[in-house]
Amino acid sequence: MTEADQTATLRRELADEAQRIFINAEYTGRQHMYAGQDWRTRATKIGLPVAILTASVGSGAAGVAALFGWDPRIPVVFGFGGAIAGAVRLFFKADDQAAAHSTKGARYIAIAGEARRFRKIDLNSEAEIAGLVKELRDLAGRLDALREVEPRELPKGLYGKVKADIEKGNYNYENDPLWERDKEGEQHGDDGSNGV
Repeated sequence: MTEADQTATLRRELADEAQRIFINAEYTGRQHMYAGQDWRTRATKIGLPVAILTASVGSGAAGVAALFGWDPRIPVVFGFGGAIAGAVRLFFKADDQAAAHSTKGARYIAIAGEARRFRKIDLNSEAEIAGLVKELRDLAGRLDALREVEPRELPKGLYGKVKADIEKGNYNYENDPLWERDKEGEQHGDDGSNGV
């Protein structure tokens, strides 16, 4: 096998590995984004009652109950409900979970983007093989390190949801009018204008 053949074979192997990194990071990142959205919804569902109950107790619910002749136990019920809702919110830390999943999802998606650019641009450049190998190993190392960062577990069923969305084209620019127009060269006019 000639040196050119060895280089071509290594570039194909690098492309295959970059594709694996892309797929892994894309699917995992999208699942974390879904999990973040789910936790954000939970945070709202838990946080809103806490805010309402706390505000009702804090705004002198006892005085309002006395003013309108309500049972004086009503403010106690509101206070107890607020305490329980607050404890539930503190236990689940829904806001923190939402932020953690969304941030981790964004980091995975960034790695997927880098893997895609590596495969489509860097591998097709005149870059030296040694530099390309190092770049891909660094990318794989960042992916491996990200797996160790909390949150590590994802709710069941998200893979299928993400897969269906990807198959529908929800995460790419296919059939997007601006993307299609730019691909056809209509975005930038022949006269050098930006087409806007």
